[in-house]
Amino acid sequence: MSLYRPAVDSEFSNGNHPFGETFGSSRHLLSEIEVDRYVYHRFGTWGVGLRGGYYSVTGVAFLADGKTRSGDETALRLIPFALSLVYKADRIPGLKQVPLIPYLKAGLDGVVWTTSGTGGSASHSGFTPGGTRPRAWRLA
Repeated sequence: MSLYRPAVDSEFSNGNHPFGETFGSSRHLLSEIEVDRYVYHRFGTWGVGLRGGYYSVTGVAFLADGKTRSGDETALRLIPFALSLVYKADRIPGLKQVPLIPYLKAGLDGVVWTTSGTGGSASHSGFTPGGTRPRAWRLA
């Protein structure tokens, strides 16, 4: 679990900040869980990982003019997930004395998102693909 704020407003270079104006600038709880299964132990440890999470934020909606609050509630829900291949270099001779284990995690990830409102507005859903950033070190 961590406090999270989506970087939605970074897509706008014209000074607009629709996420910040609607939901505020505070961070909200993002809960995630990851399960790794190691299946091969030759020349290191090899495995696959699966991660899933949940994030939700609500705010007061705007009217069509984009400036006046409507009094209705609007919500954004994110469900991030990832499928990863994992390699830990923990079987390499000579690394047992070093408290760091080099590892690599690479995979595919994405976010299923949904917006909804209480004022009878339509709900919208979508999928945004991404990529897991490679990571290279961790403490033993």
